[in-house]
Amino acid sequence: MVIDAATGAPRADRIPDLLTTTSSTRYQVNWLTADSSAPAFLYPRLWPGSESGPLADRLARGRIFLHRIGRLQSADVPVFGYGVSPTVSFAPEDLTTRDYAAPGSRWLIGSVYRASKNGREDYVARRTAYDATVPSCMPLIALEDRATYPQLRRDTAYALLRRDADRGRIAKRVLGDGPLPSGDWETIVPERRGVIAAFSIVGDALYFTERDGGALSLYVLPPDGSAPRLVPLPLIGTVRIEPRSPAMDGVLVSVESWAIPPRWFHVSRAGTMVEALRIDDGAKMSASPTLVSDRLEAKSRDGTMVPVSLVYDRAKLRSGRLDGTAPLMVEAYGGFADARDATYDPMMQVWTALGGVCAYAHVRGGGELGHAWHRAAMRETQVRSVEDMIGTAEALIARGYSAPGRVAFQRISFGAVLAGLVPLSRPDLFGAAVYDVGGPDEVRAPALDPSAARNVAEIGDTDTPEGIRLLMAASPYHRISARLTHPAMLTTVRRTTTTSAPRFSWRSMWRACRHRMPAIALSHRCERTAGTAGSAHSLPSGRHGRPRFCSGSLAMSAISRPSYVGEGVLRLAMAFSEAGFSRAGRS
Repeated sequence: MVIDAATGAPRADRIPDLLTTTSSTRYQVNWLTADSSAPAFLYPRLWPGSESGPLADRLARGRIFLHRIGRLQSADVPVFGYGVSPTVSFAPEDLTTRDYAAPGSRWLIGSVYRASKNGREDYVARRTAYDATVPSCMPLIALEDRATYPQLRRDTAYALLRRDADRGRIAKRVLGDGPLPSGDWETIVPERRGVIAAFSIVGDALYFTERDGGALSLYVLPPDGSAPRLVPLPLIGTVRIEPRSPAMDGVLVSVESWAIPPRWFHVSRAGTMVEALRIDDGAKMSASPTLVSDRLEAKSRDGTMVPVSLVYDRAKLRSGRLDGTAPLMVEAYGGFADARDATYDPMMQVWTALGGVCAYAHVRGGGELGHAWHRAAMRETQVRSVEDMIGTAEALIARGYSAPGRVAFQRISFGAVLAGLVPLSRPDLFGAAVYDVGGPDEVRAPALDPSAARNVAEIGDTDTPEGIRLLMAASPYHRISARLTHPAMLTTVRRTTTTSAPRFSWRSMWRACRHRMPAIALSHRCERTAGTAGSAHSLPSGRHGRPRFCSGSLAMSAISRPSYVGEGVLRLAMAFSEAGFSRAGRS
């Protein structure tokens, strides 16, 4: 559906086969503004029949189409993607994520995610008259550049590159006004002490954020060519640059932390003017005045110090102090250079109000400390992220944040690999694990999971004996053993998700129950118009008898409501109750 932003009225235009996912914002719709008399936008489109076909085809053979407002979708023209661009090769599993244009620019930039190589390439093309024909694409950014999505301002491209700059550098390339791009990449913001996380090029200046010491700060590169300078903001925390047209002056930024809800500001005049915005997002959020956020380091097996972020409410601790009695929820991701910064999470506020402690381990495999931190836990060395997580749990227990058996591990998507492996590696430390929409069987997943091809570069492949061995080592399903007493496990999967195959979650829970492992399988279906529906499945445990299970009706009641707070707390309460934590279970 297309909505007129000025009036709020829906237009007659319909795009029923828009290609998108519920995870991140990889796919985007981008508006073309060159011809204001005929507004148009570029959008990713499903391959015909893929929506009702096998799950593995859901994201395959992607293409970008041009739609003009007021016309039928049948008149839309493909401009980039699988089988469209003769100068760009596409494998079926490659993801054509977006085409991008900017006001006043004569160029288009198309992005392709090479799934089997876990990297992205970008191509540039000169726009044709009315964008009515397929443009001729030429390489702009290679896989080896390890770049974020590039941006355009008029006929100059900008990109954040990590090639030859572990913590990132910002460069520009003048494309010129000829039929072919001219010029080479020129660094305008060299590598800095912290990690450059994001940037935005707008009318008055270039703004970027830098991650250093657990916070994200905002910097500006003035148009006069002087050195970057810090933009002072009223709050210290995680600064995010919100999307905005490069033709406008200034940037919109949000600032938040573990204890402070998001607040929005308009920064303009090359960073010299900061205006607080009164944006009402409909949420009534406030943090406890006794909430504490802390940051420490934990030693991993090889001596590497791993940053850990902590949040708890000192007034809600059972004995008023950290004495090892508090239930501890730990999260980590450990893959694809994903970085977790301090964000205000209502579920976390509920958990800490109940006397719990929240921790996030910034383990290797993530991107918090740069590209080398990511490379340190890939394929043959992926076990380091597991060792980092175990070292974190040991350090937190030693410092009185919790006790063995009172620790739960929760994470989503690829991070659920850790949520499966870590408790299985050290069941004496963990009382529960929440395995959220991940693929517990990493060996069989590539056959059904359209996103599994990206795991080739991250953990292993199915084409070589060595690749299969690596997948086996990273597959929680293959690590469940009858010789050990495992912690309770709760697994969830969205039946329409494109990042995991539901059958593997059921199979994993069945195997867990057979090996005397308390387990709950929870599924919920994401509908486009009807919200969320769910069900809890109690799996039989074969000859070992039937383990205790939480109420299926309770799970149905909580998941069917559009409340992520209730859903998250329910998951932890269910998992903790299986581990025998009656207090946390009742909470």
